[in-house]
Amino acid sequence: MRFRRALSHGMDRQQLVDSFMGGLTSVAHVVITPSDREYQFIENRIARYDYDPRRTAQLVTELGYARGPDGMYRDVANQQISVELRTAVGDQLQENMDLSIADEWQRLGIGAEPVLYGRQQRDDQEWRQTRPAFEMVRQPSEIQRFHSSGTPLPENDFRGHNRTRYQSPELDALIDGYFVTIPWQERMQVLGNVVHHLTDQLVAIGTLYAADPMLISNRLVNASPAGQTANAHTWDLR
Repeated sequence: MRFRRALSHGMDRQQLVDSFMGGLTSVAHVVITPSDREYQFIENRIARYDYDPRRTAQLVTELGYARGPDGMYRDVANQQISVELRTAVGDQLQENMDLSIADEWQRLGIGAEPVLYGRQQRDDQEWRQTRPAFEMVRQPSEIQRFHSSGTPLPENDFRGHNRTRYQSPELDALIDGYFVTIPWQERMQVLGNVVHHLTDQLVAIGTLYAADPMLISNRLVNASPAGQTANAHTWDLR
């Protein structure tokens, strides 16, 4: 977890937003999007990791690594840190971010290997789910995807929806509680606890919210530009 925190502080995610989204979106500190109604109620429970290379250096050093003459961090056996960051080919945004983040970590002294894989490896669930480090994906804003019951394992042919493979009885109980809590305030308190756990433990490291182009007829009123349909009952035609 401390190493994941070090890597998070070593990502200039605002620069990614500015470069790839034209500054139109924001850093994704959590899987829930700012356009979701729930966001304003859980925003203060998010553990944030702002860009801070000095903090990255401090955390990596505390883990027992030291920078060698080449500027790269090594352990006491002189083995260089090596982190693989993979993503599927065909999604230009993900490809560009994969290469950019790997380059940024490399410049901070953390060996990073970007891997762009093709269709055959994409369909090989065991290969994907037993990755040595990170895979960059587009993650839906559905907290149930982090439940242990959906963990890809040999017994389910590695096809569960919990791509992080993180398993925690504490988190499971929070997610279960969220879906059985009806009163809004109590429900948001539980969701806030879920969000804090996800971000404090860095179950997944968010990068940015992707902006997708959308055409909405000028005859349609009350439609959300975020593409949400929860308020479809209020839509109308001019």
